[in-house]
Amino acid sequence: MLIENNQYSVIQKALLRFFLIYFILYIIPYGFEYIPIDTDDYSLWEPITIWFGETFLGWDFNLNRLAKGFDSKYDYSRFALIAVISFGATLLWLLLDRLKAWEYNTRLKAILQTILRYHLGFTLILYGMAKVFPLQFGTTGIDTLTTDFGDFRPMSLLWAFMSYSRFYTGVTGWVEVLGGRVLLFRKTTFLGSFLSFVAMVNVVVIDFGYDVTVKMFAIHLLIMAAIFMADHFNRVMDFLLLSREA
Repeated sequence: MLIENNQYSVIQKALLRFFLIYFILYIIPYGFEYIPIDTDDYSLWEPITIWFGETFLGWDFNLNRLAKGFDSKYDYSRFALIAVISFGATLLWLLLDRLKAWEYNTRLKAILQTILRYHLGFTLILYGMAKVFPLQFGTTGIDTLTTDFGDFRPMSLLWAFMSYSRFYTGVTGWVEVLGGRVLLFRKTTFLGSFLSFVAMVNVVVIDFGYDVTVKMFAIHLLIMAAIFMADHFNRVMDFLLLSREA
């Protein structure tokens, strides 16, 4: 349920604007994995991301192997740059609002939630279907079966047991598909956010536990789900932990 304008604190207003700016910049264009386009053809991030990393972070980049989307220095540099831009833009936005006495926080929150609902929903459906049909982890081949256990890298070990158990992988995939599907509709946003949050907690824990090189991607999706859950935090705590009427 949306909060009325006069109930927003300065911190809430700042967070609302920061997340709106941050996730728009984060999603465009690399976030559109569910659309078959070459994102590099529409991206202006590469030169300014490299400049920011070299100038302010002191990093060197291999221009032939930026490893976009794989927890690389390029990704960390882009996330830091987006955060700096979002922070500066938020301060300027709050100053303009104060000068003009504008109040439209409820609309901004609806815009933020709409963007995140569809982006998170389509992304979870995409990756969920890749688990339901063995595309993401593939099948267990003879090379995997004949490899000594001690020779597996953590990420290879994860791929091995996920490809071995079609049942477990399918269940995790259906949870993601269902969470993403119901997240696309406003009336089922809470159910979708709850399922998405549970699914992404599992993904983030596994990614850290097995050093999967897409941890930041998973963390961003988890934060998106957490933003939806924040609206219902007190209700969830009352129902699950405090045995109160919700």
